[in-house]
Amino acid sequence: GGEAEGAAMCLQALEGRRRELGETHTETLTSMVNYANLLVAEKRADEAEAMYRASVVGFRQQQRSRRCSLAGGSGGSSATHPDTLNAMSGLARVLRGRGTDSAGEEGPMCWEVLEGHRARLGDDHPRTLHAMTGLASWLVRSGRRAEAEVHYRVALEAQVRRLGLTHRDTVESHGQLAELLRGAGGGGGAAGGAHAPRAHLCARAREAEVAGAGAGPPGHPRHLA
Repeated sequence: GGEAEGAAMCLQALEGRRRELGETHTETLTSMVNYANLLVAEKRADEAEAMYRASVVGFRQQQRSRRCSLAGGSGGSSATHPDTLNAMSGLARVLRGRGTDSAGEEGPMCWEVLEGHRARLGDDHPRTLHAMTGLASWLVRSGRRAEAEVHYRVALEAQVRRLGLTHRDTVESHGQLAELLRGAGGGGGAAGGAHAPRAHLCARAREAEVAGAGAGPPGHPRHLA
């Protein structure tokens, strides 16, 4: 099929870059992420996870090297690089799809991806909003439903405004929030209702993140500051 052919071509490109550029070159690592994305589509989660993990390690090593090379000058940014964020997003998606996270990795990755996209792209960018719903999904599975609801509501309101009611991300967020509310009895919820003002929702999301950081995973960036 088309997906299998695409994966084969992507693997061929990856192997070519490995030979020509080396295992840790940026183009090689990017090809690894692209190949992992196709493996996910083919339901080959184990192989995809290995590719994502290797690319995350490689991108982090590159960022550390850049910081060291700039240490004598102005210094490098401590923000997570977009390439690393993309690889982490893929890895978190694989862990989420399995529904198991015995090593406790998904939560810290979700926090870091959200804060990384927010710092670089802003609160309302589609990637930031997608990362917010990923974090909310993890919060639900961690039993932190009130925090999850706030994040779902903030993301959904912005997605409706930025992407429209029929966009895939909007529809998915609406379904996830509806499922959460059904599980909680369908009440007004932590955010004070579906039509709460945006400023109030954003403030509640920030409050939830600050309050949740103390009870959050040890790897949360706020613990590392």
